[in-house]
Amino acid sequence: MAVVALSSPIPDDRLEVGFGVLRSWGLQVREGAHLRERHDVLDHLAGSDHDRAGDFQRAWMDPTVDAIVLGRGGYGIQRMLDLLDWPLLATRADPPLVMGFSDGTALLIALEARLGIAGVHGPVVTSLGDADDTVLAHTWSVLQGRTSALVLGDPLTAIRPGDARGDLIGGNLALLASSVGTADLPAALGRIVLLEDVAELPRRVDRMLTQLLRSGWFDGAQAVVCGDFTDCGDPGQVEAVLRDRLAGLDIPVAVGARVGHGPANLAFPIGHRAELAGGTLRLI
Repeated sequence: MAVVALSSPIPDDRLEVGFGVLRSWGLQVREGAHLRERHDVLDHLAGSDHDRAGDFQRAWMDPTVDAIVLGRGGYGIQRMLDLLDWPLLATRADPPLVMGFSDGTALLIALEARLGIAGVHGPVVTSLGDADDTVLAHTWSVLQGRTSALVLGDPLTAIRPGDARGDLIGGNLALLASSVGTADLPAALGRIVLLEDVAELPRRVDRMLTQLLRSGWFDGAQAVVCGDFTDCGDPGQVEAVLRDRLAGLDIPVAVGARVGHGPANLAFPIGHRAELAGGTLRLI
Protein backbone atom coordinates (compact mmCIF):
# COMPACT_ATOMS: atom_id res chain seq x y z
CA MET A 1 0.00 0.00 0.00
CA ALA A 2 1.30 3.44 -0.93
CA VAL A 3 0.59 6.67 0.96
CA VAL A 4 0.94 9.92 -0.97
CA ALA A 5 0.50 13.62 -0.21
CA LEU A 6 -1.56 15.26 -2.95
CA SER A 7 -3.00 18.22 -1.07
CA SER A 8 -1.80 20.10 2.01
CA PRO A 9 1.25 19.36 4.23
CA ILE A 10 0.86 16.45 6.63
CA PRO A 11 1.71 16.71 10.34
CA ASP A 12 4.25 13.99 11.13
CA ASP A 13 2.62 12.98 14.42
CA ARG A 14 -0.78 12.33 12.85
CA LEU A 15 0.85 10.54 9.95
CA GLU A 16 2.59 8.09 12.27
CA VAL A 17 -0.62 7.34 14.18
CA GLY A 18 -2.39 6.59 10.91
CA PHE A 19 0.49 4.38 9.79
CA GLY A 20 0.02 2.43 13.01
CA VAL A 21 -3.60 1.68 12.06
CA LEU A 22 -2.63 0.53 8.56
CA ARG A 23 0.10 -1.71 9.94
CA SER A 24 -2.29 -3.17 12.50
CA TRP A 25 -4.28 -4.47 9.52
CA GLY A 26 -1.19 -6.26 8.28
CA LEU A 27 -0.50 -3.77 5.49
CA GLN A 28 3.00 -2.82 4.37
CA VAL A 29 3.16 0.96 4.07
CA ARG A 30 5.24 2.55 1.33
CA GLU A 31 5.74 6.33 1.50
CA GLY A 32 5.58 8.55 -1.55
CA ALA A 33 8.91 10.26 -2.21
CA HIS A 34 7.51 13.69 -1.33
CA LEU A 35 5.08 12.60 1.38
CA ARG A 36 6.59 14.81 4.09
CA GLU A 37 7.44 17.85 1.98
CA ARG A 38 6.08 21.40 1.85
CA HIS A 39 5.91 23.76 -1.09
CA ASP A 40 8.77 26.25 -1.15
CA VAL A 41 6.45 29.27 -1.37
CA LEU A 42 2.82 28.20 -0.92
CA ASP A 43 2.34 26.98 2.65
CA HIS A 44 -0.97 25.30 1.86
CA LEU A 45 0.62 22.74 -0.49
CA ALA A 46 2.61 19.60 0.25
CA GLY A 47 5.37 20.07 -2.30
CA SER A 48 5.15 21.17 -5.93
CA ASP A 49 2.31 20.17 -8.22
CA HIS A 50 4.69 18.10 -10.39
CA ASP A 51 6.14 16.26 -7.37
CA ARG A 52 2.71 15.42 -5.96
CA ALA A 53 1.44 14.26 -9.35
CA GLY A 54 4.61 12.24 -9.87
CA ASP A 55 4.23 10.45 -6.56
CA PHE A 56 0.67 9.42 -7.42
CA GLN A 57 1.56 8.31 -10.93
CA ARG A 58 4.53 6.22 -9.77
CA ALA A 59 2.41 4.52 -7.11
CA TRP A 60 -0.37 3.83 -9.61
CA MET A 61 1.99 2.30 -12.18
CA ASP A 62 3.87 0.17 -9.63
CA PRO A 63 2.49 -3.38 -10.07
CA THR A 64 3.35 -4.20 -6.44
CA VAL A 65 1.04 -1.43 -5.13
CA ASP A 66 -2.53 -2.65 -4.74
CA ALA A 67 -3.91 0.38 -2.88
CA ILE A 68 -3.16 4.09 -2.54
CA VAL A 69 -4.37 5.99 0.51
CA LEU A 70 -4.18 9.78 0.56
CA GLY A 71 -2.23 11.24 3.46
CA ARG A 72 -4.66 14.08 4.19
CA GLY A 73 -7.04 16.55 2.61
CA GLY A 74 -6.78 20.32 2.52
CA TYR A 75 -6.27 21.69 -0.98
CA GLY A 76 -4.20 20.98 -4.05
CA ILE A 77 -5.46 18.00 -6.05
CA GLN A 78 -7.24 20.05 -8.71
CA ARG A 79 -3.90 21.78 -9.44
CA MET A 80 -2.25 18.48 -10.41
CA LEU A 81 -4.98 16.55 -12.24
CA ASP A 82 -3.93 17.83 -15.67
CA LEU A 83 -0.30 16.92 -14.94
CA LEU A 84 -1.14 13.22 -14.77
CA ASP A 85 -0.55 11.08 -17.86
CA TRP A 86 -4.06 9.68 -18.08
CA PRO A 87 -3.42 7.48 -21.15
CA LEU A 88 -0.51 5.91 -19.26
CA LEU A 89 -2.62 5.37 -16.14
CA ALA A 90 -5.21 3.63 -18.32
CA THR A 91 -2.67 0.97 -19.35
CA ARG A 92 -2.50 -0.65 -15.94
CA ALA A 93 -4.66 -3.77 -16.17
CA ASP A 94 -5.18 -4.17 -12.41
CA PRO A 95 -5.45 -0.61 -11.09
CA PRO A 96 -4.96 -0.02 -7.37
CA LEU A 97 -7.78 0.94 -5.06
CA VAL A 98 -7.59 4.65 -4.17
CA MET A 99 -9.07 5.96 -0.91
CA GLY A 100 -9.51 9.50 0.38
CA PHE A 101 -12.08 12.21 0.94
CA SER A 102 -12.43 15.99 1.27
CA ASP A 103 -9.96 17.40 -1.30
CA GLY A 104 -9.63 13.78 -2.45
CA THR A 105 -13.12 14.08 -3.96
CA ALA A 106 -11.48 15.79 -6.95
CA LEU A 107 -9.32 12.73 -7.60
CA LEU A 108 -12.08 10.17 -7.02
CA ILE A 109 -14.47 11.76 -9.50
CA ALA A 110 -11.64 12.28 -12.02
CA LEU A 111 -10.74 8.59 -11.84
CA GLU A 112 -14.32 7.70 -12.73
CA ALA A 113 -14.74 10.38 -15.39
CA ARG A 114 -11.45 9.71 -17.16
CA LEU A 115 -10.80 6.01 -16.52
CA GLY A 116 -14.17 4.57 -15.47
CA ILE A 117 -12.54 3.39 -12.23
CA ALA A 118 -14.28 3.73 -8.88
CA GLY A 119 -12.24 4.88 -5.90
CA VAL A 120 -13.30 4.77 -2.26
CA HIS A 121 -14.58 7.83 -0.42
CA GLY A 122 -13.19 7.13 3.02
CA PRO A 123 -10.70 8.16 5.70
CA VAL A 124 -7.29 9.58 4.88
CA VAL A 125 -4.26 8.44 6.86
CA THR A 126 -4.35 11.40 9.27
CA SER A 127 -8.00 10.74 10.15
CA LEU A 128 -7.54 7.02 10.79
CA GLY A 129 -5.94 7.76 14.16
CA ASP A 130 -9.08 9.63 15.29
CA ALA A 131 -11.51 6.97 14.11
CA ASP A 132 -13.36 4.72 16.54
CA ASP A 133 -13.50 0.93 16.28
CA THR A 134 -16.77 1.01 14.32
CA VAL A 135 -15.36 3.31 11.64
CA LEU A 136 -12.12 1.33 11.43
CA ALA A 137 -13.98 -1.98 11.08
CA HIS A 138 -16.21 -0.47 8.40
CA THR A 139 -13.21 0.93 6.51
CA TRP A 140 -11.36 -2.38 6.62
CA SER A 141 -14.45 -4.17 5.31
CA VAL A 142 -14.66 -1.79 2.34
CA LEU A 143 -10.94 -2.13 1.59
CA GLN A 144 -11.38 -5.90 1.52
CA GLY A 145 -14.42 -5.64 -0.76
CA ARG A 146 -16.87 -6.84 1.89
CA THR A 147 -19.49 -4.14 1.27
CA SER A 148 -22.82 -5.97 1.15
CA ALA A 149 -25.42 -4.39 3.49
CA LEU A 150 -23.00 -1.91 5.06
CA VAL A 151 -25.02 1.02 6.43
CA LEU A 152 -24.02 4.63 5.75
CA GLY A 153 -26.88 6.32 7.57
CA ASP A 154 -29.63 5.20 9.96
CA PRO A 155 -31.87 6.85 10.91
CA LEU A 156 -31.85 9.60 8.32
CA THR A 157 -34.09 12.66 8.50
CA ALA A 158 -36.19 13.14 5.40
CA ILE A 159 -36.33 16.54 3.73
CA ARG A 160 -38.34 15.05 0.88
CA PRO A 161 -39.54 11.51 1.74
CA GLY A 162 -39.10 8.57 -0.56
CA ASP A 163 -37.04 5.51 -1.41
CA ALA A 164 -34.48 5.09 -4.16
CA ARG A 165 -31.80 2.85 -5.63
CA GLY A 166 -28.78 3.91 -7.61
CA ASP A 167 -25.00 3.94 -7.86
CA LEU A 168 -23.34 6.33 -5.42
CA ILE A 169 -21.61 9.54 -6.42
CA GLY A 170 -20.55 12.59 -4.48
CA GLY A 171 -18.29 13.67 -1.70
CA ASN A 172 -17.19 17.17 -0.78
CA LEU A 173 -19.67 19.81 -1.94
CA ALA A 174 -17.01 22.47 -2.58
CA LEU A 175 -14.98 20.16 -4.82
CA LEU A 176 -18.04 19.02 -6.74
CA ALA A 177 -19.19 22.60 -7.35
CA SER A 178 -15.72 23.73 -8.41
CA SER A 179 -15.51 20.82 -10.88
CA VAL A 180 -18.48 22.05 -12.92
CA GLY A 181 -17.29 22.82 -16.45
CA THR A 182 -14.28 20.50 -16.26
CA ALA A 183 -13.77 17.02 -17.66
CA ASP A 184 -13.73 15.57 -14.17
CA LEU A 185 -17.36 15.63 -12.99
CA PRO A 186 -19.35 12.48 -13.84
CA ALA A 187 -23.08 12.93 -14.32
CA ALA A 188 -25.43 12.32 -11.40
CA LEU A 189 -28.00 10.82 -13.77
CA GLY A 190 -29.57 7.71 -12.23
CA ARG A 191 -27.45 7.94 -9.09
CA ILE A 192 -27.74 8.60 -5.36
CA VAL A 193 -25.75 11.73 -4.52
CA LEU A 194 -23.91 11.99 -1.18
CA LEU A 195 -22.80 15.45 -0.02
CA GLU A 196 -20.64 16.71 2.86
CA ASP A 197 -18.44 19.69 3.70
CA VAL A 198 -16.42 21.44 6.38
CA ALA A 199 -15.83 25.05 7.44
CA GLU A 200 -18.22 26.55 4.90
CA LEU A 201 -20.72 29.15 6.16
CA PRO A 202 -24.39 28.58 5.28
CA ARG A 203 -24.31 31.23 2.54
CA ARG A 204 -21.39 29.42 0.90
CA VAL A 205 -23.23 26.10 1.13
CA ASP A 206 -26.13 27.92 -0.54
CA ARG A 207 -23.88 29.26 -3.29
CA MET A 208 -22.33 25.88 -4.06
CA LEU A 209 -25.66 24.04 -4.13
CA THR A 210 -27.05 26.77 -6.36
CA GLN A 211 -24.09 26.33 -8.74
CA LEU A 212 -24.78 22.60 -9.04
CA LEU A 213 -28.50 23.22 -9.48
CA ARG A 214 -28.02 25.90 -12.15
CA SER A 215 -25.53 23.72 -14.02
CA GLY A 216 -28.11 20.94 -14.21
CA TRP A 217 -25.87 18.48 -12.43
CA PHE A 218 -28.67 17.09 -10.23
CA ASP A 219 -30.86 16.39 -13.27
CA GLY A 220 -31.92 12.76 -13.30
CA ALA A 221 -30.45 11.90 -9.90
CA GLN A 222 -32.37 9.28 -7.92
CA ALA A 223 -31.87 10.84 -4.48
CA VAL A 224 -29.66 13.22 -2.49
CA VAL A 225 -28.36 12.25 0.95
CA CYS A 226 -26.38 14.74 3.04
CA GLY A 227 -23.71 13.76 5.52
CA ASP A 228 -21.88 15.96 7.99
CA PHE A 229 -21.53 19.69 7.42
CA THR A 230 -18.90 20.18 10.10
CA ASP A 231 -18.00 23.59 11.53
CA CYS A 232 -20.27 25.25 8.98
CA GLY A 233 -21.87 27.71 11.39
CA ASP A 234 -25.34 27.37 12.89
CA PRO A 235 -26.48 23.78 12.17
CA GLY A 236 -30.06 24.98 11.98
CA GLN A 237 -29.15 27.46 9.26
CA VAL A 238 -27.20 24.80 7.36
CA GLU A 239 -30.20 22.47 7.40
CA ALA A 240 -32.44 25.37 6.37
CA VAL A 241 -30.21 25.96 3.35
CA LEU A 242 -30.26 22.26 2.46
CA ARG A 243 -34.03 22.22 2.68
CA ASP A 244 -34.42 25.43 0.69
CA ARG A 245 -32.09 24.37 -2.13
CA LEU A 246 -32.80 20.62 -2.36
CA ALA A 247 -36.47 20.19 -1.46
CA GLY A 248 -37.46 21.45 -4.89
CA LEU A 249 -35.86 18.44 -6.55
CA ASP A 250 -38.49 15.88 -7.49
CA ILE A 251 -36.57 13.10 -5.73
CA PRO A 252 -36.03 11.85 -2.16
CA VAL A 253 -33.72 14.06 -0.08
CA ALA A 254 -32.42 13.18 3.39
CA VAL A 255 -29.83 14.33 5.92
CA GLY A 256 -27.86 12.51 8.58
CA ALA A 257 -25.52 10.10 6.77
CA ARG A 258 -22.35 9.25 8.72
CA VAL A 259 -20.07 10.58 6.01
CA GLY A 260 -17.68 13.53 6.05
CA HIS A 261 -15.60 15.49 8.53
CA GLY A 262 -17.62 14.56 11.62
CA PRO A 263 -16.80 11.91 14.24
CA ALA A 264 -17.64 9.13 11.78
CA ASN A 265 -16.65 8.96 8.14
CA LEU A 266 -17.99 5.69 6.83
CA ALA A 267 -16.26 4.59 3.64
CA PHE A 268 -18.11 3.82 0.42
CA PRO A 269 -16.95 2.97 -3.10
CA ILE A 270 -17.88 5.60 -5.69
CA GLY A 271 -20.19 3.91 -8.19
CA HIS A 272 -21.30 1.18 -5.79
CA ARG A 273 -25.01 0.32 -5.77
CA ALA A 274 -26.92 1.64 -2.77
CA GLU A 275 -30.48 1.73 -1.49
CA LEU A 276 -32.30 4.47 0.39
CA ALA A 277 -35.29 2.85 2.08
CA GLY A 278 -37.18 3.39 5.32
CA GLY A 279 -34.83 6.09 6.48
CA THR A 280 -31.68 4.01 5.96
CA LEU A 281 -28.95 4.29 3.35
CA ARG A 282 -27.08 1.03 2.78
CA LEU A 283 -24.79 -0.54 0.23
CA ILE A 284 -26.31 -3.43 -1.70
